[in-house]
Amino acid sequence: MDPITIAIVGALAGSAGKKVFDESYDVLKLLLTRKFGNNSEVIWAVNGVEAKPDSLGRRQTLEEELLAVKAHEDPEILQAAQLLKEWIGLRPKGGKQIAIGNNIAQADRRGVATVTLNSGGSRGEDHA
Repeated sequence: MDPITIAIVGALAGSAGKKVFDESYDVLKLLLTRKFGNNSEVIWAVNGVEAKPDSLGRRQTLEEELLAVKAHEDPEILQAAQLLKEWIGLRPKGGKQIAIGNNIAQADRRGVATVTLNSGGSRGEDHA
């Protein structure tokens, strides 16, 4: 998933109501609105994810729209997304952790998480 989509989804999934996160998210959304327009497919997709942040389909649509306009090539947007991702990573203990993608394993503290795939028998481990 592209870094901008990850930042948006991460912010919506785990940080609503926290002032710093909200402000960082607002800056990113404002940049997207300014660059692509308030009625653009990008903003439509962002609003869709805001309405249903757990919807995989809406996340995929957002990523598709961001890639179509090459938002990932805009240094200002990437910087805002990176800042938002950094703030998400700094949230206090007890916060919600989010993983987006396929075949992801996450472990808490010093635990071990394993992913075993049926096709080909590949196995990945995460030693957190």
